Amino acid sequence: MKNITNLIYVASLGILTTIQSAAQIAEGIAFGLKGGVNQNSTTIVKKPRNLSLTLTGIGNEDGFQAGGWATIRLNRWLFIDNDLYFLRRGNRYEDPFHKEIVFAINKYNYIGLGSRMGITYKGIFASVGPELNFLISDKTKMLGAEELQKLEFGINGRLGYQYKWVRAEVFYSRSLSPYDLRIVHSIPEKPRYLFMSRSIGVSVGIMLFKSKKASKP
Repeated sequence: MKNITNLIYVASLGILTTIQSAAQIAEGIAFGLKGGVNQNSTTIVKKPRNLSLTLTGIGNEDGFQAGGWATIRLNRWLFIDNDLYFLRRGNRYEDPFHKEIVFAINKYNYIGLGSRMGITYKGIFASVGPELNFLISDKTKMLGAEELQKLEFGINGRLGYQYKWVRAEVFYSRSLSPYDLRIVHSIPEKPRYLFMSRSIGVSVGIMLFKSKKASKP
């Protein structure tokens, strides 16, 4: 997992320090493919919040994503970025005091849609916007009564660089709704634990098509 984090740091530094005149987001409309890796961390929100019992031992897990992208250039500075992708995300049940002891690794598979408004300058771009993830399958271990959430929505921000037909991105995603839910029926209060996702990742893509510039009269 540290390898993915280090890769994201290196990619971010490279994007911020690389500016070339030939690099830019394509004018008009462009389509392409991209894929990469991610690391998911989970924040537990308990309901009711004043409950003394806290759920711990939910660790980070690596995943990946792959899909297509479409960019609509609005003007010299602004563009709209759209993604349709497959997302594998996970978490792990581990000993809170000895993280090397792992009891289970859980996997969640999604089809996702994202749309972001972005700004660009000489190939470097930044964008932010909402995303929706639809759960299509999972491999999870029960921890109390499980209520997998079929639809999760959140916000996604990206920093990237495009040079001719190739683009690289680092991203941060945060869920605004739980991606999983656990209910402990053995306790009278029947506490609920909401699993909220925070993911970082890196993607590399290639542009397959772009619309031609309109010819000047």
